[in-house]
Amino acid sequence: MRVSELKEVGKNRFYLYLDGEYKACVDKGICQHFGLEEGAVIKEEHLLPLLESALIRKARERALYLLDRQNYTKKKLLEKISATNDPQYAAAAVEELEQVGLLDDLAYGRLLAEEMICRRAASNKKILEQLRCRGLSAEDLGILREELPGEEKRVAHLLQHKYASLLAEGETKKVVASLARQGFSLSVIRQQLRCTESEEI
Repeated sequence: MRVSELKEVGKNRFYLYLDGEYKACVDKGICQHFGLEEGAVIKEEHLLPLLESALIRKARERALYLLDRQNYTKKKLLEKISATNDPQYAAAAVEELEQVGLLDDLAYGRLLAEEMICRRAASNKKILEQLRCRGLSAEDLGILREELPGEEKRVAHLLQHKYASLLAEGETKKVVASLARQGFSLSVIRQQLRCTESEEI
């Protein structure tokens, strides 16, 4: 097969035509690696690796576009780019990004846990559930479970702010039930209720 045209479509990006037929969008790196230039002959055995490189590049560009806007776990990013790319090439692109340090599920988990603690005063149980849903491995979840701080301050904060009016009305059971539904342990809830009561005395 002969390269009949390399049509520039953007910075370092080209549409590749072989024997007059469009084959793929390639970048400068792929052109250099496979010796692509107009008039060059492509051996049949080089065609599949060339096309695979182009498809991985396409998936990688999509992944980088998404990562530029927000953080993702490996699993969630793979799901997102597999929607518009072949899953096989999407997986290869995600592996590349993980190897160069652009994807780190443990670091992502730490950031999300910190955000959920600071902004939402979420329970450790809720945090771990959220991280599990986002695709963190059992190993990463185990590490984060050990790193999560105690819940006493969060429960105390909620009692003093969100539930202050209910407590003032004597609705302690409702407060306990609500906090328990959020995943806080009963022992921590009761302990902080005792502290709140003693402070009022």
